Amino acid sequence: MKRYFFTIFTIIFFALMLFFPNEVFQGASSGLLLWFQTVLPTLLPFLILVNIMQKTSLIRQVSRLVYPALGPLFSVSTEGCFAVLTGFLCGYPVGAKVTSDLVRDGRISRQEGAYLLSFCNNTSPGFLAGFVVCQTIRDPSLVLGTMIVFFAVPILFSFLFRKIYSP
Repeated sequence: MKRYFFTIFTIIFFALMLFFPNEVFQGASSGLLLWFQTVLPTLLPFLILVNIMQKTSLIRQVSRLVYPALGPLFSVSTEGCFAVLTGFLCGYPVGAKVTSDLVRDGRISRQEGAYLLSFCNNTSPGFLAGFVVCQTIRDPSLVLGTMIVFFAVPILFSFLFRKIYSP
């Protein structure tokens, strides 16, 4: 039954795209411009910096530096602290990529990786504050409240998911 639903949904979706080509074009064009003008410049420097840190010993040094604060709070290993830090400061997909790389390289367990993905894959605070609050909503006074909610929600979820993913 699910297979037929998906097939019918896909055919209807395709037909709608054929009947409304202008809207499809405008939406795709706007989406690509948003990505090119906002998302790419926001994420690219973080992706490059994080990749450099992962290929050198900087990841261990940063992890040791933040472990005393983040390790006990989130109940993660020293290496896992780097994923927490990048997930909160750089946003997705950087948090997910770092977590995946740490699991792949054997620096953290798959179980810790699953736990980290449950709360470290967030929107970039730079994108949220800069684009969503300041450019879209056009009210910079909301930045502080937005950041409080932005950081509080994943922290609270980490306590919930710790119960699910803990050994």
